[in-house]
Amino acid sequence: RAAIGLEVLPGVQALLQKLQQLDHVYVGLCTGNLEPIAWSKMEALGLKDLFTLPHFGGFGSDYCSGTSDPKQSYQDRAELVKIAAQRASSIANTDVQDTRRFHIGDAPMDVQAAVSAGSTAIGLLTGIFDKETLQNCSSPDDDVIILQNLEDVDQVLHLLLMT
Repeated sequence: RAAIGLEVLPGVQALLQKLQQLDHVYVGLCTGNLEPIAWSKMEALGLKDLFTLPHFGGFGSDYCSGTSDPKQSYQDRAELVKIAAQRASSIANTDVQDTRRFHIGDAPMDVQAAVSAGSTAIGLLTGIFDKETLQNCSSPDDDVIILQNLEDVDQVLHLLLMT
């Protein structure tokens, strides 16, 4: 029942499968959900086993500033992205802060959080926000990539691995 109302967007499963095959790539989950709920949803969608083991990420159960200002809420998400990077560093036995990291999402808050956390933002046009909105929530100098979706897995892999 955890996946009722949720759907796996085109390209997500195929991308996760390809990333899982790469030894130097660590894939975690960032969400405002509590960690057990987040992983239950991923399991119900058939995606949990495609994330790096041991499973890691940044979750609503890890950090919450308590801010009620919607214009600042991206900062909570940025903290979750930073927590996920710290956990990836532990798994990789190296500081992933020295590598290019990505945070994928379809809302301005996701783009702002990635930039604030020092990650490359990949903004997807799979939600209710258009390209202009996702581009305008950051500065032109920020590392932001806007994609229609993740369906062209080879294109997405090229973007992720070109560094």
